[in-house]
Amino acid sequence: MVGTTANCFILLNDIPTVPKTYHQKVLKEEVQLIAKQSSYRASYISASGFFTVNFGMLGFVFASVTSFIIVVFQFMPN
Repeated sequence: MVGTTANCFILLNDIPTVPKTYHQKVLKEEVQLIAKQSSYRASYISASGFFTVNFGMLGFVFASVTSFIIVVFQFMPN
């Protein structure tokens, strides 16, 4: 399960099955709606629409930083 969906179901377990107040009823409906939407949609992080940030991007950033550090060490005076 996705984190948001799992958290919504945890919250739904804390809300009474038959809400006693109007606020509990609205809260239950909203949490159910969020759980449903988060389970249907695949969430991702986008860099302003240019590319998607994911674990593949993390590897690219790590390789770039490593290369930069190696070049910096080569130009450091003894």
